Amino acid sequence: MGVHDTHAKAAACWCASVLRSWRAAAHVLPLCDSIDIETSDLPFFVELRDEYGKLQATRCRVEKVQRDFDTQLHFEMNGSKKTRHHPTNLPDNKYVPDIAQIVANESSVPPPQQRTLSAIITNANWHAHLFNLLEFDAAATDTIVRHREATRFISASQPGSGSWLSMVPDASLPFARQRSALATIALQRHLGLYISSGIDAAHEEARKKGYDKPDYLGDRFCNSGAHGPRHNAVLRDVRDVIAAVATNSVLLGDKEQRDHY
Repeated sequence: MGVHDTHAKAAACWCASVLRSWRAAAHVLPLCDSIDIETSDLPFFVELRDEYGKLQATRCRVEKVQRDFDTQLHFEMNGSKKTRHHPTNLPDNKYVPDIAQIVANESSVPPPQQRTLSAIITNANWHAHLFNLLEFDAAATDTIVRHREATRFISASQPGSGSWLSMVPDASLPFARQRSALATIALQRHLGLYISSGIDAAHEEARKKGYDKPDYLGDRFCNSGAHGPRHNAVLRDVRDVIAAVATNSVLLGDKEQRDHY
């Protein structure tokens, strides 16, 4: 698959490529073997040390932020605890060793891989974007939802959240071919954009109901649907399916009376 976002991760990929090939190069080329890349003042190696040092510093900075996130708890309806969400693929410090450990002739420390150093950039960019969205939300005037964009970003970061965009159309399946109008609305909601096809309806709704601003993002439209009954209907059907093959009783719980169950 290769590395995504190669512009942002160019330095990470370059450092990994050089460090992973340097031992082999020094082994077959006497000129390379005579160069100490820790102290060489050749521009190539000066830049290598500088870029790799930036990656190490970035990893430490992001690790501190994630440790702080891990101290922030919120409680689920069932009483369980969860820490504040963040990516989980930040490499451990041992996978980003100092250059001296990597290039030593008798070293057993493996050079970092491209995906390892790229993960540092991915994590740093993720946190930077989250903090930018929190600042944006604090000044946003076009939504009634608190922390809207930061919340949407967390949702979009979950595994499988955008899998529907990769679905291959299949004429033999009735719901495998996405309709352009519906797919456009779904994608705009996924990306936090204005619902272009609903601009006129938003203006009309604001005029009739006296809202200060039209609901360009579609939040009122979305929240006005009868989601509760449909959600409960699905839960009842799931319970019935499980009960049909279960050897014991299957109770349909209630979050308002969870202690009872």
